[in-house]
Amino acid sequence: MSKVYPLIIESVGEDDYIVMSRGHHDPHEFMRAVRANGYDWPLGMPSHRWVKSTPSRDGCRYNFVREGTRGAFPATYSHEARIDERIKTRTCRTCGETKPLNMFVINKNGRDGFDNECKVCANARSREFAKRRPENILKNRAKMKALNAASSAEYANRHPERILANKALARAIQTGELKRHPCWVCGDAKVEGHHADYSRPLDVVWLCRLHHRQAHALVRELENKSANQ
Repeated sequence: MSKVYPLIIESVGEDDYIVMSRGHHDPHEFMRAVRANGYDWPLGMPSHRWVKSTPSRDGCRYNFVREGTRGAFPATYSHEARIDERIKTRTCRTCGETKPLNMFVINKNGRDGFDNECKVCANARSREFAKRRPENILKNRAKMKALNAASSAEYANRHPERILANKALARAIQTGELKRHPCWVCGDAKVEGHHADYSRPLDVVWLCRLHHRQAHALVRELENKSANQ
């Protein structure tokens, strides 16, 4: 039987900001505990690692090791967010300019969930197409409206608990019961509430859209790994 570790946050960095807790904890709960303990630095997304402590002049040093290494323990770990984590960039395939990732078109099948064409170029291409084929634009708008309505209805039927949680969260923000905080990773003020448990609608970690998508990707990865064990 594997050992169960309590969720206790430690600051283990020297020149960099690093927080860690022994045990492989839920990323959401870990992020929430870090902020509750007063650590408000921009931090990268948590990861599950195996760690071994070795003596040093200042006490001990933590090193990443392979699972199964003698003396190693599981840990949930988050390192100070690098500049490329705080402001991810990409080069547009059309104009060739390098821009922040949130300036690109969302594409769930693309790398990081975004397309390789920036919004400016995509909008310009759409306007040019509308000039050449105005009749097609009206047809496409009606078609997309119907598809979006059907997709929203299907999502609501499959995930009613998510719809209710998001509505409760929106009401709490509107009434002032809950206030938004900057993104955990990049400090962006434009954030969304990330739920670990939709039965607790007001228990969220605040993330910008980009890092919210990354958090869900991390959760799916952990769920798949757990299912395959």
